[in-house]
Amino acid sequence: MAAYLYGAVICYLITVASGQVCSFPPNWRDTWLISGFQSILEYQVTSNTITSKGTCQASGGDNRYLLLSQSSDSNDGQTNCYRCLVFTVRHVNLLQFKEGSYVVLGYHQISST
Repeated sequence: MAAYLYGAVICYLITVASGQVCSFPPNWRDTWLISGFQSILEYQVTSNTITSKGTCQASGGDNRYLLLSQSSDSNDGQTNCYRCLVFTVRHVNLLQFKEGSYVVLGYHQISST
């Protein structure tokens, strides 16, 4: 897990330092339906956000993205959850993705690095 965290943080720092804007391709920006185990979920993809997944922080080749999801935490104020998503375009109307586990960083962890 330490290697995954290290890679995610380095990827994020490179993106911030370079000033590049992370965004999803224009043809992905729409409402997508995802078949779940017991229901169909709806996700909205904008230029840099996927609902319930987070905001794009960095992107790499082969449709790989690092997303940040923030939530309030009663202990340290804010929790930052990073996750990697890899997308595969199967058809113009079929977008497949796989996602890694969250890496959670609290506010105190980020401010101390």
